[in-house]
Amino acid sequence: MTDTLDISIAGAGIGGLTAAAALAGQGHRVQVFDRFARPAPVGSGLVIQPVGQAVLQAVGAGNEALARGARIWRMHGIEAGNGRTVLKVDYGPPGADRFGLAIQRPALFDAVHRAALSAGAKLVSGREVVARRGGRLVFATGETAGPFDLVIDATGANSRLSPLASLPLPFGAIWATVPWPDGLALPEGQLCQRYRRANRMIGVMPSGTRDGAERDAATIFWSLPADGYDAWRSQGLAPWKAEIAALWPEAMPVFEQIDDPDQMQFARYTHGTLRKVTAPGFAIIGDAAHRASPQLGQGANMA
Repeated sequence: MTDTLDISIAGAGIGGLTAAAALAGQGHRVQVFDRFARPAPVGSGLVIQPVGQAVLQAVGAGNEALARGARIWRMHGIEAGNGRTVLKVDYGPPGADRFGLAIQRPALFDAVHRAALSAGAKLVSGREVVARRGGRLVFATGETAGPFDLVIDATGANSRLSPLASLPLPFGAIWATVPWPDGLALPEGQLCQRYRRANRMIGVMPSGTRDGAERDAATIFWSLPADGYDAWRSQGLAPWKAEIAALWPEAMPVFEQIDDPDQMQFARYTHGTLRKVTAPGFAIIGDAAHRASPQLGQGANMA
């Protein structure tokens, strides 16, 4: 490489840290600015597709991600009323080399965070990026940094730098990560979902471990209308669990671990894609460039 660039990345999420690891690994001078005092992951468990796994290996985060994640060889969704298969994605037979990597977002964050630091990227915390002036970043304090040869916007769905105007989706979901119960009557190595028409989706996904965890975890999902969270909370957990028991009794040992509504996090979703994600000295990646429902399994994978 003949030219070493000064590169700034706004946002220390999965996409920003992966980009930092890749670019610093190529010998560029990389600084990552994040608004939090200590960068941390936001969101639920997810599936990294084979192409995303290849990227993680290329930036030095692959082995740690594989050690923390859970290999899945099938995604299978069934209509609860009639048993009809609605979703069936097979990566290959169990034990094959091609699989989806189901992983907790904190574990994936830890892997790419370490990879970025090991590659030589510098992380600067407590710096909220609110604008770009050419090759300079402007922070909420009014201070600036730069100039940089390249500015990358990886600040996510609430980006102040991206022109993307996304559309809110009518449904969101509540989710949690809990220990995988002993003797759970669900197939191993499989993301399982149950549906009731188009207005209800329940999911259970093996999602590996984090450092220090003694047992594997399950990430659970329950779809809600975008404006339905307050109503769900106000009804209490008993009616909710009764509905799960009616739709999918085999999954009840997972959901029985929820004894407080605060264990379930609510997420709203938006959808949109920029037609152009680059300009001279500027690039937009991740949710700042393309947003989609996480049911597509592509958010962190594309980032």
